[in-house]
Amino acid sequence: MKAKEITPREVSILALFKQRLYNPTKEDILVVENDLKEMGVSIEVERILKLMLKEAQNKINKKIE
Repeated sequence: MKAKEITPREVSILALFKQRLYNPTKEDILVVENDLKEMGVSIEVERILKLMLKEAQNKINKKIE
């Protein structure tokens, strides 16, 4: 199965979320999760964003420890 090409709009969304999650807080994660639901992106981009959210959550957990 060939992956669908990512649109310029989706690249912008990924860049925005990556910037927001660079030094994440719990609030940042909630905002990105809510935005993700409203954005209407492709399955491929949604998977990437979910991985980014998981990494951000791991960063927060390491800060707490």
